[in-house]
Amino acid sequence: LPQARKEFSLNFYGGEPLLAFDLIRDVVERTRLLARKTGRRPRFGLTTNGSLLSDDVLAFLASNRFSLTLSYDGTAQNTQRARGSRSFLRERIRRIVKDKRLRLEVNAVFSPEIAPSLASTVRELDALGVSRFRTNLDSSEPWSPQARRRLKSELRRVGQWAGERHRL
Repeated sequence: LPQARKEFSLNFYGGEPLLAFDLIRDVVERTRLLARKTGRRPRFGLTTNGSLLSDDVLAFLASNRFSLTLSYDGTAQNTQRARGSRSFLRERIRRIVKDKRLRLEVNAVFSPEIAPSLASTVRELDALGVSRFRTNLDSSEPWSPQARRRLKSELRRVGQWAGERHRL
């Protein structure tokens, strides 16, 4: 903290940081106390898969004005993760978007298997009110020619949607 700038960021990520929520709470409270004593202003960030975003956790994050990065597989969520996780995360996203104390960015990673859901996921995130999202391609497995053609088709659909949505 002595070397920290007047305003600095502290980010929690790696694995699922909310598994250690009590530790996060302690670190945030201690950081705020030390920062106040030294005239500094901390900002906090958290990257999560969202599975542990309970009401209590969201209240704490909002009261501390966290920036959240949420990993979300969109319309493929239920096939890639726990059943029912899509509806749970959609509800959480709606709540986060409404709370102006929180800043949300969604990160969606597409493998060849779930690339066909790219365009529908982008439309879904927009409908949920998410204004900041990233799409990334999984490079841990090869993309077959067929998967690349499907990806090209999905990207074309995203482009058409963006043109209509934003009157480009």
